[in-house]
Amino acid sequence: MLLMMSSSAISVQARNFRDTSSRKIVYDCYSVDQEPQFPGGETAMLKFINQERNYPRDAYRNRVQGRVTCGFVVTPAGRITDVEVLRGVSPSLDREAMRVISQMPLWRAGRLSNAAVPVYYILTIPFRL
Repeated sequence: MLLMMSSSAISVQARNFRDTSSRKIVYDCYSVDQEPQFPGGETAMLKFINQERNYPRDAYRNRVQGRVTCGFVVTPAGRITDVEVLRGVSPSLDREAMRVISQMPLWRAGRLSNAAVPVYYILTIPFRL
């Protein structure tokens, strides 16, 4: 299931996810009472992405564009971890999308039964010429 946010530039989706390295349960966005949120909400996230995103030279020269879909975990402390590309466009655009997500400030954590829990979040970052 895909949930489009108010801006067509960003979409989020959730799936069940188990952190196999440490055997911890990570919840999807639809399994929690309160989803994680970028500080300031969607508008602030769009502003952050637009300010932070740099178009890689090789992709720009070769006129490569598209949408990179990444998944990551928002920890109970609000940190972004385990960033991965789920649907890439090109190696340089994929790396840039991961870099932008990794640079995000602390989020407001997702909550389940009033307790902060790790939540898997999917974000699509557009690259257009």
